[in-house]
Parts: sequence; C-alpha cells; structure tokens
Amino acid sequence: MEKFYWAPTREDRVGVSMGIFKEDGVTRGEVEQIVDTFPGQSIDFFGALRARVYDDKVRDFVKNIGMEHIGARLINSKDGKVSLLTASCNLTFSLPNFAHSLSMSRLLVVSAIVLNSV
Repeated sequence: MEKFYWAPTREDRVGVSMGIFKEDGVTRGEVEQIVDTFPGQSIDFFGALRARVYDDKVRDFVKNIGMEHIGARLINSKDGKVSLLTASCNLTFSLPNFAHSLSMSRLLVVSAIVLNSV
C-alpha cells in the first residue's frame, strides 16, 4: 500500500481553516491573516487553536462557578441547561495570543524530541 503525502497549499489551509472556524464568525480575511502568520504550521494547528480558545472559555466558567459548585451547576440545575456560549475567536486578542502560545509549545515538544534522539 502506498502512502499519500499531502502538502496543502495556502488555499487548502485557508479553506480547511474556514471550515474549522465556520461557527465562530471568523472572517475569511482573519483566517488568511492567521494562516499567513503561521505558514509552517499543519492544518491540525488551526484545529488545536480553536480548541484552545474553547478550553479557555471552560476554564473561565469553572473559575466563575467555583470547583465546589460545578457538580450542582451541571447536574439537574435549577438554573437550566449550561450554555458555554460561542467563544470569542477574534483576531485582536484571543487567536494571536493562543496561536503564539501553541506555536511555542509545539516548538518545545519538537526540540525535546530532537534532543532525546541524539
């Protein structure tokens, strides 16, 4: 069986990223800017970037509710169903900050792998 190696073009990366951020109201121009800012990153990077934004939203929810009250708020709550809202995937703050952080984390992992393989 032959392996298929896909080297996505910029347009491929923008198109897939548009799908990733579709429900977050991120414009094509914003997606192009973030793709162009991180040209060496895989498609997976942009999915991980979106997940990081939502992770931050969940952390804020837990922090606001308090760990001791989280169970009561999530299970049969009188306040109704929990809505974690749409996270703010905006280019002015959240996406660039999370993207730089994620990029540095990946760089550290790659560096550790290289150092351990020597």
